[in-house]
Amino acid sequence: MHDLPLSPEDRGTLLRVIREQPPRDRLLAELVFGHGLGLPEALTVRAEDIAWGEARVKLAAQSGRGVRRTVTVERDAVEGVLGARRHGPVFATASGVPIRADYAARLLARVAEAAGVPSGFTVKRMRRRKRAL
Repeated sequence: MHDLPLSPEDRGTLLRVIREQPPRDRLLAELVFGHGLGLPEALTVRAEDIAWGEARVKLAAQSGRGVRRTVTVERDAVEGVLGARRHGPVFATASGVPIRADYAARLLARVAEAAGVPSGFTVKRMRRRKRAL
């Protein structure tokens, strides 16, 4: 993960807390906090659009403006989320229903809070700060 607008200490703490999360939460936090995807973009990732490699995979995310972004992550992180499933949204409930954006935002806020990141740190605020850098 890279380019977080946080101090090195806060960044290290956030990374450690992210690695301790369940697979789905860890992957979502990595995409948003680590790769800079917007939450709506991250939630568009679909299993059938994954390019599988030996140790890493490429995930394709769609922005609201139709721009497609590709990020590379560890294969085991994605397999931990999908299991044997190879169709549908990556970020879904056990029954395959896509998770809601408001639920995902609360989940990311809990991860940031557990890491002790500065108060008021949100996905939107982080993205604005990132663009300014």
